[in-house]
Amino acid sequence: MNILVVGANGSIGRLVVARAAAEGHAVYAVVRRATRGLFPESVQQVVADITCAGALDETLAVCDAVIF
Repeated sequence: MNILVVGANGSIGRLVVARAAAEGHAVYAVVRRATRGLFPESVQQVVADITCAGALDETLAVCDAVIF
């Protein structure tokens, strides 16, 4: 499953990202700024401002679930 996690670098978001990645899901972590070493290597960071309309359109098109 392709999962988009908004707030991925927060205390709960990091746990959600780690668990989903460990279970074999393709994880897209929405962050304000890219950060090295914060997530497992399989996780794709999506740098976006979620207050801007359309900021996540491309990523949402390939995702099956969104965790906010």
